[in-house]
Formats: sequence, structure tokens, C-alpha cells
Amino acid sequence: PEGGFDWAAVRVRNSQGVTGAWDRDRIAVALVRESGLARELADLVAAEVEAQIAQAGIQTMTTSLLRELAGAKLVEHGLRGARDRQRRLGVPVYDTARILRGQTAESMHGNPETTGRLLADALKREYALAEVFSPEVAEAHLSGDLHLSPLARVDRLFAGAHDLAGAARHGVRLHGGLPFAPPPETPDTLLAQWLKWHSLLGPLFSARMTWDGANLLAAPFLENLSNADMAQFARMTVYEFAYHALTRGADAPQTRLRLCWSTPPAWKDREAVGPGGKLTGEPVGKYLPAARRLAAALLTVLAEGGRDALPFAEPVVEVVLDETVFADERGMELLGPLAALAGTGGAVRALFDRNPNADARPGGLRAQRVTLNLPRAAFAAGSFGGLCAGLDRLVKLAAQAHVEKRRFTEELLVAGDRGPLGLLAGEWLGGDALRAEDLAFEVAVTGLRECLDALPETAHADAETRAAHAARIMDRLAHACRDQARRHGFPLPPASDTDTETAARFARLDSGAHPGPVAALLEMRPELEGAEYTPGTALEPDTDTAPLPRLRREGAAHALMDTATAAVTLTGAARNPEEIVALLRNTFRETACLGLRFK
Repeated sequence: PEGGFDWAAVRVRNSQGVTGAWDRDRIAVALVRESGLARELADLVAAEVEAQIAQAGIQTMTTSLLRELAGAKLVEHGLRGARDRQRRLGVPVYDTARILRGQTAESMHGNPETTGRLLADALKREYALAEVFSPEVAEAHLSGDLHLSPLARVDRLFAGAHDLAGAARHGVRLHGGLPFAPPPETPDTLLAQWLKWHSLLGPLFSARMTWDGANLLAAPFLENLSNADMAQFARMTVYEFAYHALTRGADAPQTRLRLCWSTPPAWKDREAVGPGGKLTGEPVGKYLPAARRLAAALLTVLAEGGRDALPFAEPVVEVVLDETVFADERGMELLGPLAALAGTGGAVRALFDRNPNADARPGGLRAQRVTLNLPRAAFAAGSFGGLCAGLDRLVKLAAQAHVEKRRFTEELLVAGDRGPLGLLAGEWLGGDALRAEDLAFEVAVTGLRECLDALPETAHADAETRAAHAARIMDRLAHACRDQARRHGFPLPPASDTDTETAARFARLDSGAHPGPVAALLEMRPELEGAEYTPGTALEPDTDTAPLPRLRREGAAHALMDTATAAVTLTGAARNPEEIVALLRNTFRETACLGLRFK
């Protein structure tokens, strides 16, 4: 033994459970590889760690303890950057024990799969803040200037609009391009393969998965079905997607089916795919009668609800409405079931397409959403002019976050079909391999109402003045997004974030960081028991009995965004289908709202 310490007796166990002999050189090599230290400095740190072990008389070591000791020495030498690069990510034993025992709010009433997901989420969040995003962006998220959605699923895309025709054309292929099923021949096999593709793609997205124009692209398989068989296909579709939503993991994206009454402008010349994956020789528009029957049938099944008539939480249905729906008497074939579903509290949204010559509906793949805390921006600005300058800074920071996520996503895609995004990087529903150039990155806002409350120019102004200032704020946001998009070379569509959890997080953080301004907001709204921000770009409560004036004001802000929906709470007589149809028609013709969601 050297110096009275028996190094031959020291055993080191690595993270795989393999035990080996002590080797100081391995510490130095690891420091060079992981921290980028020069070899001479790595040898010095390794020697200091070895001396500390001998002084403590430790005989059994783990690589985790060695990392902690080496990290402490790096900090002593002022090498914090090297310390950050070599540290170990993980969850403290105390927190892990509580999660595994169901003693936290998130793990209570869960199961072992739940606890495993929570531990994995904690690790991914830590990695995202440490490695994917820069310290400036990470600090902005942690402090509440902005929100990165969602950190626990940083290795996924945020949202995607998918195409059922790809599944109909190519059948099902598994990860790596392995053929699984040939193109479908019948309505039943079409639905089975549709659901299989949905299950395969779900783990690649964090927020939502939308099947765009689902009724139109399924129509070639259904045109000869009787009304009874069409209703049965619709019932099977709703129940299968609802069951999938109930049995999926808590981190699965929301399922959305987008239905259309007319042929989308971008699909006017598109050839339809029929049974066996064969092109029919006809444009998709030829199958509109069957598509409209399917849309009405799906809405009817959803309005009926499940057992005991309870509404289905999913699938969420997005119905695209254009002028032809309201101008044609046959439009009631769609509007009637849509209104009935909205009146029951079902999960339905109306999207308005007012441009007959362009496909302006939200689609494609969205890699990430960054949400800006508008109330806090107003607190810091103190005036409308200051807020505009502050928005420019926030959008620039959001764009930086998107650049960093884009770089990370490129690293995931470079592995092709062998990587974690293999279904997209290899063969995406029979289409071309996904490239980073195909991705869009959302810059969203929330708390617009409280932002106006915090500004002296609008705090006590009338509704029309507040609406005008709201439109100016969104115009400045859109301008800043265009500017950053030109600088970085990828789309940065502005959006409204209606997620209640994001708004609640901002309000909670601001209560601690800005208690004075938050208290002033509470004085203006005595009905609130605590700090609360209104999600998205809503300017007023959505419980009014005459919503159209409010929707006109809110629509001025929608006109400057890529995606947004206004909330309408239906109570009493407002739940009458005829009243709902009238509201849809008037909102379409008299406002600039991009869409409505019903509560």
C-alpha cells in the first residue's frame, strides 16, 4: 500500500453495475472527453481527487461519487463551465422515493408507468435547460419571462398536421421502413391502419396531432356506403380514437380531426387515393358528397356522447367553415350537427376560412412553441411605447430559443430512420424525409387582457380603445416575428396560447417577482381569489350573453396571428342549435376571428 492506503483494495462501480479496479488515468481521460479540459489540467484534477479519496479512506466508489468529487475540484479551480459539461443529470434520492411511493401530486393515483414517466420527465427537463438551451433562454423560462413548451418532451416536435392519404397510398411501415401492412382495401382496414399510424406517430409529438381533411381523404373508400353503414363507420372512428385517448400515456398529444365542407384551395388539383392505394384518376373534390356525409355522421356521433351521454374529451373536432357553408342551404347538413355538438359541451372548434384562393389554415409540422408573458412585459415597460420595445426583445429571445431547438432537432434527424424521429426522418407516410427546413416555430402570447390592465393608457379605457391597443400590440408582435424569421431563415408564426396551465404559471411566478403590479391587477378584478391571467388574447370574459361585439373586438387581434380561437361559453338559450348556427354565421361574416371554441 502506498502511503498507508491500499489502492488495490479500492473498487469502482459504474452506472451499468460493473465493478473494476481503481485507475486514476480513467478520471483524467473522462475529464478531457466530457469537459474539454487540457490533459495536463485533467491530470491535476484527477490527482487531487485521488488524494481526497485516500484521506477519507474510501474503499468502495461509484462513478457518481467520482463525478461529484471531480466537479467540486473543478469549481475550486474556477472551471464552472467544465463542471457543467461533466456533471451527472438525475433526481435526488429523496424526490425519487416520494415519486415512487405516490407521495407527490403528480404521482398520486398513478402506477409504475406513471412514476417512470415522471422520473424520465425530470431528467429531460434538466437536460433541456442545461444542454439544449443557452443560459439566457433557460433563465428566461425559469424566471417566467417566457415559457418553453414542453421541456419534459424536448426531443419531440410540438404539433403536426398529418395526411390520411399517405396511409391509404402506402399502407403501414414501421420504424426503419419495415413493411407492416399493405395499402387498405376496405373502410374497416382503412380505419385500422389510420389508428396504427396514429399510434406510431403519437410518441413523436408533445401537444397535438391533427388529421387534416380527414373526411375528404377517407371519402373514396366510403362513397358507396349506405347511410347506416356510414353512421357505423363514423361511430367506430369516434370510439376507437376516444379509446386511444383514454388508454394512452399522460404525455401523449391531443388528437384532432379536421373536417372540411369544401375542397381546400391547395387540394384543388390533387388526385384522390382509393382502395388498394391506387390513384382514382379523379380529384379529391369529386368525393365531396361522401366527405360531407362522413363529417355530419362524425359530428352526430360525438353529439350523442358515450355511455350515459357523457361528452367525448377526444377526438377534438376542428370544422373548417367557408362562405359556401353559409350560402348553400345544404350547409345545414354540417352546421346542424356542429351546433348540436357545441350545445352539448363536446370537444369541437370552428375554424374560419375567409380566403377562397389560398389555403391559410394552420398545418404542417411545428417544432416548438415559445409563449411570451405579456403582463410581465407590461410591468417592466410601464407604458405602451415601452411595451413595444420590450416585445422586440422578447421575440428576439424567443427566436434564439427556436434556433437552439432547431439545432437540437437537426441532431435527432441526422440519424435518419435509425434515430428517435426515424418515422419522420426516414419515410413519413410515404412522403419525403423530414428536414429541419420543413419545420415552423410558434411565438405565442398569453395574458393580453392583464397586459392592457397594467398599462396606464388602457387600464381604465373603454372596450373599443382597449381593442385598438390590443391590435397594435399584436401588429408589433407580428412585425417582430417577420423580422426574426428573415434573420434566421425559418417561419415564426405568431399565435395565441390558450393553455390555462401556462397562464397560471406566469401568474404564480409574477405574484412572487412583481407583487405590487399583481396586487394592482387584483384590485381591478375583485371577483378573483388569487392571481390569475386570462389565457391567450381574450380581452373580456367569455360568459356574456351577446358575444358578437366582444368577438369583433377580439377578432382585430386574430387578424394579425397565424392561429387563434376565441372562447364562447354557451348557457341557457345560447345552447339552442339555431342560436349557435346564427353565431357562427355572424362571427364569420362580421368579425376577423380565426375560430371559435365552445365551453
